[in-house]
Amino acid sequence: MFVSNLAYNDLVDIKAVDDDQYQVCEMIESSGNSTIWMQVNIDSSPIIKELKSLGCQVEGGAFKELFAINIPENTKWEPIGRYLDSLDKSDKIVTLYASFNHEGY
Repeated sequence: MFVSNLAYNDLVDIKAVDDDQYQVCEMIESSGNSTIWMQVNIDSSPIIKELKSLGCQVEGGAFKELFAINIPENTKWEPIGRYLDSLDKSDKIVTLYASFNHEGY
């Protein structure tokens, strides 16, 4: 979830760099999913709950305030985008569109 230009379920070709490290060589097939990275500047619980209710999957853990959001291919982007925009405009979150495959609104 924290690799730029890749989304959940993308099919890629990789090569081993070390015993436990791999490098992506090429994208074989896009899943159609989108990935957004989000830094949350307030209590994240209600934000995560709302994103899940909109059909997203949310993963965190690397850092307390950082999350990766998976938006499945068939999930409507418009309500998610409007919700994230409203939070971003009020400085409650900062977002980065790591791999975006949905239509804009």
